[in-house]
Amino acid sequence: MRDLSKTVLHVSPDSELAESRGRVLQAIGYEVFSVDGESAALFEISMGRCGILLLCHKLSAAARESLANCFHTKCPAPFIVAILAREGDPAHRAPTRV
Repeated sequence: MRDLSKTVLHVSPDSELAESRGRVLQAIGYEVFSVDGESAALFEISMGRCGILLLCHKLSAAARESLANCFHTKCPAPFIVAILAREGDPAHRAPTRV
């Protein structure tokens, strides 16, 4: 049986980032499954690909929320990591002021 604490489902529309992050995580002992979008990730989650969900900053906010909700519902003891964009990145959104 697979150790879910060492299984990562990485969702990134950027293949270069996915490859780079995957190599780093594999080098420290994680089993990494990379998909490029929300539909593929939802499929993997529905098939039981649980453990750690790694969300790229280049995903839309709606996709990240949808995936996090699905992962939380379908996976036992879900652990979700969302990578945030750095300032100046096109995916970065400045916080709104109240």
